[in-house]
Amino acid sequence: MCRIGSLWITTGLIILGLLGCGVLDGGAPQLEFLAPMNVDSSQRWHVSLGVKNVGDAAFRTGGSFNGEMNLRNSAGAEIGRIQVATLWALDPDEPAWPASYSSQLAPGAYTLTWRAPDSGGILVDFSIVELEGWRYLGEEWIRTLDGQLLPDEREYGALQSLVGLARVNLAQRLNIDPESIAVEEVIETEFNDASLGVPEADQVYAQVLTPGYIIRLVADGPTYTYHASNSRLVFVPGAEDSSKPGQAAQGSLTITGVQVVAGEQIVVRGESTLPDGTCLGSELWADGVPQPWWPGEDCIFVEDGTWQMVVPLGTGEAPATLDATAQYMLRAFQQGGPNIVSVLAFDLSGPAMPPTPAP
Repeated sequence: MCRIGSLWITTGLIILGLLGCGVLDGGAPQLEFLAPMNVDSSQRWHVSLGVKNVGDAAFRTGGSFNGEMNLRNSAGAEIGRIQVATLWALDPDEPAWPASYSSQLAPGAYTLTWRAPDSGGILVDFSIVELEGWRYLGEEWIRTLDGQLLPDEREYGALQSLVGLARVNLAQRLNIDPESIAVEEVIETEFNDASLGVPEADQVYAQVLTPGYIIRLVADGPTYTYHASNSRLVFVPGAEDSSKPGQAAQGSLTITGVQVVAGEQIVVRGESTLPDGTCLGSELWADGVPQPWWPGEDCIFVEDGTWQMVVPLGTGEAPATLDATAQYMLRAFQQGGPNIVSVLAFDLSGPAMPPTPAP
């Protein structure tokens, strides 16, 4: 019997367990083909290639396995291949991981084939999705070698990864637990162009009909909307339906840059159309975990359309340096006001913020 893998989600990382079954001729033990994937904080896609003996007797190949992984893009061009010539003996329920592969994949759709002659295999259709400048695993569909789609018992099937990613992103925006966010609906649709109906300034988008989804999430009353395709997931600003009269947003807030000086300080700068003297709060997340040392309750005041905060490093509970391997997410918001929020993802490999010009 085939089993469909589970889904775990953290910010900057989504891991998918992909499983398929194969049976050797002549009643030999059955193999289950495995291909767990993830995108790490350095934005590289990884896949581990494995098999598991799910039969009742030991599995032996007689020295020849001839396994092969093949990776193709949406145009059908081969962009990666691995061959596994031999496989050691496996006892019942014993897994083996004979190979792995990694690559810096661009957002888009891909197909991975992992198989061996006479032993079966799987086809995995998956996507790399861009969200706020970062790449994640998106949709994934698992098929047999003859193209039959394997059943997916998750609530939203292959869409669960996109829905889960949207929930995590919204939780970070609102500083709430992702489990408190409910899925109102997921609608299959077709957008007029590649902007998914949420164009960004100074960006050029392909003027083609783009299939995708509208994902609506409910958090503490209001409904929030995301648009998704097989290469992008984007938050729709201003689309929330507020259940609190009088709380409509009356201004904007933007994080324009973050500068980290190891052993000294972190400088955050931004712009806002909120009135002078408005009190802003902030949060810092590392790989999806809020950082308790961050002085998020301190007021940052808007002045002449700009704001700035300086956080010393190496004092109190603050570390002397940030983790070079972590993906950070900074969130700024209006304290005690309506939902006016800005979110910026960064890591230590990114460009430094330009210095402030001398007065």
